[in-house]
Amino acid sequence: MKSTLALALILLLVPVPSLFAEEPREASPAISAPSAVSPSPFVGFWTNMIESHTGRNSLWHLGALGATAAMIATPADQLVVEADKNFFGDAFNTGALIVGTWWHVLPAAVVYWSTDTPEYKYASGAVIQAVGVTFLVTTAEKFAFGRPFIDDGDKDLPSYLPFRKSTDARDFYPFQNLGGLWPSGHTATAFAAASALAAFYRDDESFLPFAVLAYAASALMGYAMIDGNIHWASDVVAGALIGHAIGWTIGKDFRSRLNKSASSRSARATPPSFVPLISDGGYGFMVSVAY
Repeated sequence: MKSTLALALILLLVPVPSLFAEEPREASPAISAPSAVSPSPFVGFWTNMIESHTGRNSLWHLGALGATAAMIATPADQLVVEADKNFFGDAFNTGALIVGTWWHVLPAAVVYWSTDTPEYKYASGAVIQAVGVTFLVTTAEKFAFGRPFIDDGDKDLPSYLPFRKSTDARDFYPFQNLGGLWPSGHTATAFAAASALAAFYRDDESFLPFAVLAYAASALMGYAMIDGNIHWASDVVAGALIGHAIGWTIGKDFRSRLNKSASSRSARATPPSFVPLISDGGYGFMVSVAY
């Protein structure tokens, strides 16, 4: 009798795994849809903005302030702006100023909207958010610090707008200068994009050459701001530090979200398994569930 019951139980349980194995294939279209595997570029926006300015990240922002104060006091800022520069030429420096407003975020936006690959969705989303957060932060800081534009005799600013010019690196007009110079927004957003990608792919050694290239392009952007007397040198240094802190924070967050999403999808795709157990005097089965 016992052997008959055991045989019946085994025959009953044999088809169960095959029934469960079919479910992930039926549900796979919903799982693979971009909306299911990829976050909006705005996910965690305010949390990341706060986190990028608190804890250890606050040291990067304090470093930006400290470096600026040191460069004004030494006075490296004044010496750099008065030095004979313009090695790249006006065309290159002006082009960098124009291109610098979109060269990082536009490709990321194209990738985000054109791909269905979760990894690329998360990576491009991280860049978009990093640039967006950095733009908002630096725009607010420009108005708060009100550092005047560099007066080199070539820039004619509208007299009816609260724009200020100066030849003295020590001049600041808090909340009185519309669109001040500190920190450099072009440099900050460039470094934010580079750092977001570097943090997102920090465990992928094959990405190292691309990270070096991204940082080099960001540094070139910053140098063009100095070379053309578009920014004080300390504006560029501060922008690099601020952009890095924000970009790295957001890149890590999006990588964490991708890893959690992949783990969740893997768990949903793994069906429960049933293993019959037969021992002397008893029968049963073991259920294994991924979670």
